[in-house]
Amino acid sequence: MRPVCFYRPSWIPALGAFIARRSIEWREGLPASLFFRPEHVEFFDGNNPSKNGTNTGTGIVKRVTFLNSADIVIRCGEIALRLRAHPTRTPAAGKQVYFSVAPESCIVFPASG
Repeated sequence: MRPVCFYRPSWIPALGAFIARRSIEWREGLPASLFFRPEHVEFFDGNNPSKNGTNTGTGIVKRVTFLNSADIVIRCGEIALRLRAHPTRTPAAGKQVYFSVAPESCIVFPASG
């Protein structure tokens, strides 16, 4: 079993600083794409000092669709994120939200051209 290597905090325009696992394809200095599963995102009220600013972001809820869970699209600058939440924890469209993703739930791949 190979050890898990983490990508150091890196500033992602419109999102902020994220720490993530490295894919075996990604190498230091290459452009990177950050991936995480939409259900691994946690929403919080904006006063979450335990995250120290890493792996957190903010955006405006653009759309909420209810299936078995709530599919949420938020806009973070030029980036649109599709997230999932339990229906009882769903923010309203138009609302500013704060979110976090645990470093072990994030992975960095080489950015595709």
